[in-house]
Amino acid sequence: MDLLDVGRALLRLWWLTLLGVVLAVAGAGLAMVAVGPVYEVKATVLLLPPVASTGPGANPYLGLSGLDEVVDVLTRSMTSQSVGDQVAARWPQAEFVVERDLNSSGPIMIVTVDAKSAADATDITQQLVDLVPTTLEALQSSAGVRSRSMVTHTVLTKFDRPEVVHSDQIRVGLAAAAAGLVGTAFLVALVDGRIGARRRRSKEADDQAAAELSWNWAPTATDDAGPAGAPAEDAALRPAEEDAAPEQWSVEERQARVDA
Repeated sequence: MDLLDVGRALLRLWWLTLLGVVLAVAGAGLAMVAVGPVYEVKATVLLLPPVASTGPGANPYLGLSGLDEVVDVLTRSMTSQSVGDQVAARWPQAEFVVERDLNSSGPIMIVTVDAKSAADATDITQQLVDLVPTTLEALQSSAGVRSRSMVTHTVLTKFDRPEVVHSDQIRVGLAAAAAGLVGTAFLVALVDGRIGARRRRSKEADDQAAAELSWNWAPTATDDAGPAGAPAEDAALRPAEEDAAPEQWSVEERQARVDA
């Protein structure tokens, strides 16, 4: 069965097709509700050079060029297994990403959090941002860096309002709808095929019965010949048994022989 046959089957069994479409749409809606939206919060953190390298009252933003390596080390530390376990312990369904801002030439780090509620997304982001100074201090202290020579940070963007993301819902809904429509087409094609097969079997049985009935009542070659001098078409009016006695003839047979 090709696509054209499937399309014809869908039209023939339109009521079953309509039912399948309704169920597919309903299933997609239920799947989207079950998944729910995702609340996303982003925060950007800028690293600043130490006071010892810029001097008192100097502009720290003029000395950002040498902090790229520090950003890379900090992002690796923020995405360690221990940090991930801390977040997963309280928010098992949440996800977060800490990465360097590749669209900027400065030492900027982006923290992105996805959670099932706006409050959870905000709380996780706040916890990760609060880890930045402690992580920076721990990394530099382990290397023997003095406090005046330590790199500091500042939060560039706030995260007051989480963004509602429906991409997962849409993806799941489309997948559920597609599965429902494919299942509907398969079911309709299967039902239509069985109905067609049943009709063919019924027609074959009727044709076979008609053929057997015609064979039982078909005139023989001797019957077609008829009595001497009788027209050929009158032979069909005679009984199938040539040796039947006159007293066994019916009224129609006698009348036919009289007319002949």
